[in-house]
Amino acid sequence: MRVSNLGAPKTLQEPSRESRAASGASRLWHMALESATNLLNAIGSVAILVLMCLMLLDLGSRWLLGKPIAGVAEIAGLSIVAIVYLQLGAAVRSGRMMRADFLAGLLNKRAPRLGCLLGAIFQCLGAITMAMLAYVSMEPFISAWRDGETLGTAGVFQVSTWPFRGVLLLGTSLATMCYLTLALSQLARLVRVGDRSD
Repeated sequence: MRVSNLGAPKTLQEPSRESRAASGASRLWHMALESATNLLNAIGSVAILVLMCLMLLDLGSRWLLGKPIAGVAEIAGLSIVAIVYLQLGAAVRSGRMMRADFLAGLLNKRAPRLGCLLGAIFQCLGAITMAMLAYVSMEPFISAWRDGETLGTAGVFQVSTWPFRGVLLLGTSLATMCYLTLALSQLARLVRVGDRSD
C-alpha cells in the first residue's frame, strides 16, 4: 500500500519580508499620526479652558472694577482660530469633517467599489484643499517670524502673531497628511473589495 504525503494545502502563502516591512512601517506611521493629532487636540482642549477662564476674568473685571483686562480681546481673537487648527487633524482623522454620510453608507452597502472610489476622491480633494491652505499660510508665518509682527496697542499690550500663524501652518499640514492617509486606506480597501468580488 502506497501512502502519498502531499503536505498541507498551499492556500495561504507566507508573507514576504517586503510585505512585513511595509506593514510595520504603515503601523508606525498610523501610530505617529494618531499621537500627533491627539496631542494637538489635547492642547486645543486646554486652550479652550484657558480662554474661557480669561474671558470670565475679563467679565468679572469689567463688572467689579469697571475696566477690562488688557490683551484678553487680542488673545481671544487669535486663540479661537488657533484652536480650530489645533483640532483640525483629529477631526479629519476621526471622520468628523462635514460630508454626506447617508450617501456614503448607502454606497458602501449597495456598491462597495464605487463607495471606496468616491471616498478616496473625497479624501484627495480634502488633502488638496488643506495643502493649499498650508501653502498660503507659509509666507505670512515666515514674514511674522522675521519681522516680529505683533497685535495689540503699543505700551498697553502686544502679542506676537507668529506662534498663532505657526499653529495654522502646522494644523493644515497635519490635516493634509491625515487626508492622504485616509485616501490610501480607501484605495487599499477598494483593492480588497475587488479581489473578493473576482
